[in-house]
Formats: sequence, structure tokens, C-alpha cells
Amino acid sequence: MKRVNPAALVVAVVCSGATMAPFVSLTSERFGWQSFSMAYREVAIPAVARVQGSGAFFTSRVELFSSSGGDKEVHVTYTPRADLGGQPLTTLVPLPGDTLLSVTDPLGEWFGFSGAENAVGSLQLQLRESGGLPSDDTLLAQSVVFAQNVDGSEFGQFFPALGEADALLAGQTGYLASTVNAQVYRVNVGLMGLMDGTQVTVTPQDPIGTVLAPGRTFNLDDGDNRQLNNIFDVFQLAPRDNIVIAVEVGSGMALAYASILDGNLVYDGTSDPTTILPVTEGAPEVTLLEVGPIVGFNEFSGSASVTNLGTEMAVVFAEFFARGVPGVAASTTFTIPAGTTLGFEDIVGELFGIQGVGALRLTSQTDALISATAREFAIFRDGQGEVVGTAGQAIPGMLPDELLVPGATYHLLGLREVVSTSGRERSHIAAFNPGSATVTLEVEVYDGATGRSEGDTELTVRGGELIQVNSIIAVVNPGQNGAVKRIEVEASGPVYVRAFRVNKDGDPITIPPQRED
Repeated sequence: MKRVNPAALVVAVVCSGATMAPFVSLTSERFGWQSFSMAYREVAIPAVARVQGSGAFFTSRVELFSSSGGDKEVHVTYTPRADLGGQPLTTLVPLPGDTLLSVTDPLGEWFGFSGAENAVGSLQLQLRESGGLPSDDTLLAQSVVFAQNVDGSEFGQFFPALGEADALLAGQTGYLASTVNAQVYRVNVGLMGLMDGTQVTVTPQDPIGTVLAPGRTFNLDDGDNRQLNNIFDVFQLAPRDNIVIAVEVGSGMALAYASILDGNLVYDGTSDPTTILPVTEGAPEVTLLEVGPIVGFNEFSGSASVTNLGTEMAVVFAEFFARGVPGVAASTTFTIPAGTTLGFEDIVGELFGIQGVGALRLTSQTDALISATAREFAIFRDGQGEVVGTAGQAIPGMLPDELLVPGATYHLLGLREVVSTSGRERSHIAAFNPGSATVTLEVEVYDGATGRSEGDTELTVRGGELIQVNSIIAVVNPGQNGAVKRIEVEASGPVYVRAFRVNKDGDPITIPPQRED
């Protein structure tokens, strides 16, 4: 791996937590937050790739699942990125009942791209009954774009499958906030149209409402997609921290995202990217599931952005729940000026001066609404203690409508536990209980290809506790075969859940649960 600054760069999203008292009614719809964990009949993945460039081969992995049972079909449309040219392509993909379809290199397998052919663009997927009629059921889907380097290492980013409910509509503005020496890293912005005649303007601001450079306007039809690589170069910005990127939809409907890549100018970097979605307004609370510094066999830290989307000073109360220890371990208060993003290279260490991973709840003590997200990342050092790389994952903030509903079934897709000559791949599961009553989680592992159950286990999460179970597949089934798995989760009470798939190079992705209809 190449040398890289251990600081992480993140993009703000709206999110919220909950209190130990009865939950406040904070919903994604009310606070303009785009969820990672929704399921729809029709979904879009705004970025897929099959391309050689920058010394690496970029490709995608897509996972598809329908929980309704019975064989289905998925109608897939690939729209190439505008700068590559070409026409949209369509195909029908069989989706056998009760099985998880995991496809590496879908552009090659589904559309025939091969060899040195470059393909970058978007996917639109519609679930259908066998025979071609639209289905009333929902499609659970997700994607990862990853770079395969010449030394065999891989670094990737998670892309959720999004629906129209996640889109920015005409008249709406979403904000992406990059912090902590933003000019040292690459910040890319991606756009995808979900309707013909969509118009989107991208403008750098600092703080919100203060324009740093004239905006750039893009016209998109349904499926069209663009990417602005390194927005500091695109807008010719001087070095500065804490800029906000405004994405304004003038007409139509669009999806937007940012990719944050380590390494630019000062450091070569691993170019390990993180995908974050935009925010239209803040919320009173924000909860980050797993952040914090660790020094030991591996060294970890958690960067974060906290944005005040209000017009007055925000006074923010921060509470830290150490993993495995119920209750608040530490608390403090800090302020954020109106319209400003505050960046932390190590939010837990900087706020509390402590080591250790835990859940972090941020609550606005004023009428100002806030947003936040984090990136928990591993720091790799050589024998002389020099940083030689990082590998990180997004830790999106969460609203209480992401709490698991008691009795409902949720699915975690695309998990794997395997040991090979090239390294060890593993999957973990974490849960945080923001309430006071103990919650029980029923966890069952299914083989992806066959749909057969491989066993189950029960996890207990006490009030105010964060737990993490490493190598969850092997815990449930020590004799598992190393194939891709799907996990079903049911909870006895409200609790946040995330899974983490960590590849052989230690690069993780964060996987949200998707609710079964």
C-alpha cells in the first residue's frame, strides 16, 4: 500500500439518534435524509464500473434478493456515463426464489463487456414476475465498486440501491460537506437523473449560502449520469477546510452522492473511497454506531463531520457509549456556528480524550438542526511506524425510523467469512440499543446460493449498550463453507443494526439491514 494521511475525510448526511426515554418522532421523510436501507420495486445504483485506470482495475459487485419467494426476473438498464458515450443497454436477469444473487463484474456478465473495454455508468433495476409482468414485491439490492491494484490489494466503496423516495426533487437542495484538510483528499461528486429533463446545479459553498465559485449546471435525462472528479480542481478552489457542496435540482428528479478518496497532493494515498448521500435539512439528534480510536494489533480511528444547517449557533451535547458497557461513558458540549461544518480527524479522542470504540449520540441543545456522519478507518504502518495506508468505511448517522421494528424481519446481504492463501475475509455485526429495556436479537444465517439455513443464534443488547460480534457467520456455523451468505435479523425491541464485511486487505464496507415487506 502507498503512503497516506491517516486523517479521514467525510461528507455530512442528516441523521438522528434516540434517547433513553421514549423515542422522539424523527423520521427520514421529515428531515430530508436519504436512507441506505430502503427496498423498492424499482431501484437505481448511480455508479457501476468496469474500467482500467490509475494503475488499477475498477469493477462492481452487485447483490440482489427478493424475500417474497418464487422465481423472479430483474429488468436491468445500463446507461453509460456521458463522457464515455454509447447507448443504454437492457437485459433480463433471472432471480431464483429465496436465493441471493451475488454477481462480480455485472457489466461483463450481463452486458458482455470484456478485455480492455471500458464501461462506467448507472444501473436501473425493476423487479418482475417470471414472464415479464411488473411485480408487486420489493427488490433488496446493493452494490460495491472496488479497485483491484497490481499488487493484488482491493479497496472499495458501498453503493446503496436507491428509489424515487431517496431522490432530490425540483426545488430541493442537498448538501455535501467535506472537512479536515479537504484539499489534501479527492472529493468527487456524482449525479444521476431519474426523469427526462432533469437539471442539476452543483455549487461549492462555505458556509452554507456563501458561494465560493460559480455553480456548474448539468442537464440529465432518465438514467443519465455524471461525475465531477476532484471538485477542488473542477472549481479551481484554493486550499481550505470545511466546504459545503450544494446540489440544487431545478427541474426533474436526481440522485446525488459524493466519493471521498484518501490521498491527493501531499500523499499518494490508497484511494480508498467512501460513499455518502446528501442532506436537505438537519435533525435534532444524530447517532453514529461505531467510532473511536484503538491502538493495538491494528490501529483505528474515526473521523467525522458535524454540520449545523440552521441559522443560529448550535450547542451540541455529545454522549459516548463504550462498546460492551451499558450507559454513557463520557459526555461533553461543543458549539457550531450557523451554516458551518465542523470536522474531526478523531471525534471520540478529540471530544473526550479517550481510547476505544463506541456509539456516539449528538443532540442539538438549541433550535438549530444538525447532520453528521463518520468514517471509521484502519491505519496501517510499516516497521518504522510510518503510515503506509488506510482502509475505511462509512458510518452513516441514523434517524429513529432506522431502528428495527419488533417482529419485523430484516436482511443483511452479501456477507462472507473465508480464509485463503491471499488472506482472510470476514463479516461482523453490531447493534446499539438507545433505550433502557434489554433487546434480544434473533440472528439466522442462510447460504446465498441455495437459500438453506445454516443455523441461528440469539444476541442480547442491554439498555444503552453497543455490542459487536466478530466473524458472525463462523459463530453461527463453525463449519460454514466460505460462500456468500445472507443474514436475517429479528429484534424484540427497537435497536440499530449494521454489518461490516472486511476484505483480505482489511478494507471494510458498512452494510445496512433491509426490511422485508
